[in-house]
Amino acid sequence: MKRKEGVQLYETEAYKKASGQKKGEMAKETAQLGCSKSAEDASHKGVWHNNKRTFPAIIIYNILVVEVRDESVKSVELVDYGEESNYLVHGEARNPEYISKYYDWCIHLYGQPIGVV
Repeated sequence: MKRKEGVQLYETEAYKKASGQKKGEMAKETAQLGCSKSAEDASHKGVWHNNKRTFPAIIIYNILVVEVRDESVKSVELVDYGEESNYLVHGEARNPEYISKYYDWCIHLYGQPIGVV
C-alpha cells in the first residue's frame, strides 16, 4: 500500500489555532471532501469506502488533510481501505449518475460533526 500525503485534521496548524466554531466548520469541510472522494471512488474505481465508526472518527482514522488554505480545508486523501466495511461496487451501481447518491448517503452518516476537540 502506498503512503499518502497529508495529516489528520487535528494535527494541522490551522486547526490548532482555530476557534471552536471554526474547528467545527473545518471538520464538516473535511467530511464533505472525504464523502465526495468516497462517492467518486465508488463510481470510478468500484470501491465504496464505507466506515462503521461514528463521526468524527472518520476524520481521525480515515481522512488525511492534504491542503488547508485561509482556515478552510481544500484537499483530502482517503486511507484505510482494509476494513471489512468497504465494499466492491459492480455493474449499474458504478454509473456516474449514482455519485450523488453515494455522497448523500455518506453525508447522512458522517457529515454532521459532533464532539469537536
